[in-house]
Amino acid sequence: MNGLPGRAIADLLFDWGIATRNGSTAPRVELFRNCPHGSEIAVYSITDGSKKVIRKSASTACGVADLAREAAGWAWYQSQRYPRRELPIYQWLARGVYCRIDVDWIEGMKHDYQAGLLPNDEIIRLALEQYCCLWPNADLVPLHGDFSVDNFILNDDGLHVIDWEHFHQSGGPWGFDALYLLYESLWFSTESRRLPNRQEIRVLTAGLRRLGKVGRMSDAFARKPLQTLRAFIHEHRDIWGEQLRRFPEKLLVVKFSNRQAADIDRMVGRASPYQS
Repeated sequence: MNGLPGRAIADLLFDWGIATRNGSTAPRVELFRNCPHGSEIAVYSITDGSKKVIRKSASTACGVADLAREAAGWAWYQSQRYPRRELPIYQWLARGVYCRIDVDWIEGMKHDYQAGLLPNDEIIRLALEQYCCLWPNADLVPLHGDFSVDNFILNDDGLHVIDWEHFHQSGGPWGFDALYLLYESLWFSTESRRLPNRQEIRVLTAGLRRLGKVGRMSDAFARKPLQTLRAFIHEHRDIWGEQLRRFPEKLLVVKFSNRQAADIDRMVGRASPYQS
């Protein structure tokens, strides 16, 4: 438990004390991440008998605010993705300046988000399909804020989106999260070269065509998707708060240069993604 926030350690010891007093085995704790990417949240797994959860905890104002957004995001996603589920997928606890959220463990496979666009083509396609089906058909929609292959779990029940700490209700234009997924994946593919190849352009245009069929994407996103994506992030940095200030490269699409973004948008435009 080294490195966990003091209140989190106290909380775990409190749970451990209850378990031992009741004659039960103490929960097994495994630290996953401690305040990653400029956040103020510790992430760890708790296994108590047959029950396993992912616990996120915080004891600072910024961390608590992020976890409040996480809870709101899970509430929204459960209403869309698991509407028949009777019990909430998460449990929320606040004690003074300390809070935590426990999210039921989702068994499944995670893909290597750093592999880029082509190796992740199938899971990206599934994520775009889910986005088009679950997100409301409106100009402003709920924003996940980090819609990345790294935040998807795939199992026999389909695709599951996790990590909702940047959630904002009606927080962004329709298509933002989906476009972010496409262009973050492209960034990993083109990290060692300047521009995408033909196969990558085909994957991009197929994704954009799928989004275009819904008919809610703005003209700016349709005509200059990467440039408009980067501009939205720069103009709405408050959505990501202190994390983006401390870790400016958290959202990788901002690492494309202005020239790269313009050239990539021209390449995609020449491929005419909205033609059937």
